[in-house]
Amino acid sequence: MQLSQTVDHGADESGVAGPAHPTGDSCLVVQIGPRTTPHYALAVAPVVDVVVPVFNEESTLQRSVQRLHAYLSAGLPFSWRITIADNASTDGTWERAVQLAGDLDHVVALHLDRQGRGLAFRTAWARSDASFFAYMDLDFSTGLNALLPLI
Repeated sequence: MQLSQTVDHGADESGVAGPAHPTGDSCLVVQIGPRTTPHYALAVAPVVDVVVPVFNEESTLQRSVQRLHAYLSAGLPFSWRITIADNASTDGTWERAVQLAGDLDHVVALHLDRQGRGLAFRTAWARSDASFFAYMDLDFSTGLNALLPLI
């Protein structure tokens, strides 16, 4: 397993990040590629980046991200990336997100040091090199089949 960490603005050796965004928030991005190089490291950016904002979702994160990953793998006719944006969870959500980034291709984990859906979107999309952005909630209240027509 290959581990690549990207920590913005002045992270020390412990992985603690300094300000990463104009808002002064800290963020830590972990990319782990099990079989292929993560999209962030590819010369060609993915067409779409699907951000999944999470806060204390340890119990549902794995099942939901695996379902989204399977759907995108089978049904999206262009390149994609899933960005799990952890909003300062206090349970094991961050550890689970890092595990998923290690187990699944085209998945990255982003950790923010404070809560906020809007902050998660702004931070993830500001970092992204994708042409289009989308987001999905873990409960899939919109439904996965609605994603492709929107893109």
